[in-house]
Amino acid sequence: MDRHASFFSLVGVLFNSIQFRYGTLSPFSTDNPIITVFFVAVLIHVVGSACEAKLEAAHFKSIAARSSFLARILALVLLITILYPKIGCLVFFSRVLLFIWVAYTLREELLQLYESLYNAAVQVLGGLYNAVLQAYASLYTAFIEADAGHGMTDAEPNGSPV
Repeated sequence: MDRHASFFSLVGVLFNSIQFRYGTLSPFSTDNPIITVFFVAVLIHVVGSACEAKLEAAHFKSIAARSSFLARILALVLLITILYPKIGCLVFFSRVLLFIWVAYTLREELLQLYESLYNAAVQVLGGLYNAVLQAYASLYTAFIEADAGHGMTDAEPNGSPV
C-alpha cells in the first residue's frame, strides 16, 4: 500500500503545482483531454490494484500489477506534461518505450492467459454439449418406451383396434 500513498501524494503535489503555476486558470479548461486521460489512467490504476489484491493466480496478479504500474506512470507523466510541456513530451516518449518493453515481457503471460481462457471455454462448451446429448438421449429413450408401452403399431395409428 506504500505505492498508493506515494502515488496519490505525488498527484496531490503535481495538482497543487499546476494550480500555483496557472493561477485562476483551471487545467480542465486548458488541458481537458489530458485531464480526462489522467482520470482514466487513475481509474485503471485503482482497478488494477484491486484486482491484484483479490486474484489468486500468479499470472493474473502479474498482469494486474503491471497494468496498474503502467497506468500509474501514465497518470504522473500526464500531469508533468501539463506543468512542463517540453520536458513532459520527452518523459512521455520514454514512457512509451517503457510500455512497449512491459508489453513485450507480458506477451508470454498474456498467451498463457489466452490459452487458459480458451481451454476453460472449450471445457464448458464440451460439458454443455454432453449434457444436451444426454438429455436428448434420455428423452428419446423415454419416448420410445412410452410408445412401446401403449402397444401401438403402424396399422393402429389411433390406438384403436382395426
